[in-house]
Amino acid sequence: MPITEITNRLCLNVSGADAKSFVQGLITNDLNKLDHQDALYSCFLTPQGKFLYDFIITKHKDGYILEVLKDDVESFQKRLKMYALRSNVKLEILDNLKIYAGWNDAKPDEGYVDPRLPELGWRYIAQNMDTNTNFENYDLHRIKLTVPDGSRDLKPEIMTIYDGNIDLLNGVAFDKGCYLGQELTARIHYRGLVKKRLFAVKFDHPPTETDIKTEEGALVGQMLSTQGEYGLALLKLSEVDKSLQGFEVIKPGYLTL
Repeated sequence: MPITEITNRLCLNVSGADAKSFVQGLITNDLNKLDHQDALYSCFLTPQGKFLYDFIITKHKDGYILEVLKDDVESFQKRLKMYALRSNVKLEILDNLKIYAGWNDAKPDEGYVDPRLPELGWRYIAQNMDTNTNFENYDLHRIKLTVPDGSRDLKPEIMTIYDGNIDLLNGVAFDKGCYLGQELTARIHYRGLVKKRLFAVKFDHPPTETDIKTEEGALVGQMLSTQGEYGLALLKLSEVDKSLQGFEVIKPGYLTL
């Protein structure tokens, strides 16, 4: 069973008497789901509905742990402080805790199934755990399943959650109350305005961001995170069935075209 540390994410703890109401009013998903499930996938958007951060949330003491990309955690913490005002919340990066993931076997008793996609496996937050593989193998596993990894795959303040298939990966609650960026998110959903989606691709040469073209030379998308000979690419839905130069598109099982 492969087990690795998720070395590119840190635990951001949001605690205090107002922690639930504070987080609930900002994120795309519904914290009430944690009353009957162990973990929640969600995002924080701009007021205009563009992507900023994604994270998995679990309950922790009198608050919540948000698993945030290491490169983004300090900027996210500062942004949350801007919205905290007089709310009784404490925002703290928990450097003493690490995030682990495993797949192809049962989860530890205190672990939880990845809320984005069960095929990803399980995750576990602890001070220490034995591992037997490196993060790159997990990253390849993630990419093959067409699961984005925050700002590595969604350009902040430019892309929407639909570009990253986050609506299909259990990252949005369309029946909850207001949250930051809800208006655009709902409008795209209910009007069927999605034009691009994330796809896994296999390539036969080191790709550049603007390398994905049809046999006729038309640019159909952009390359995002890669691992080995696989990567994630944002592609026009109208072009995914066309033959591409040096790329094989792998359609995710959760996406019906």
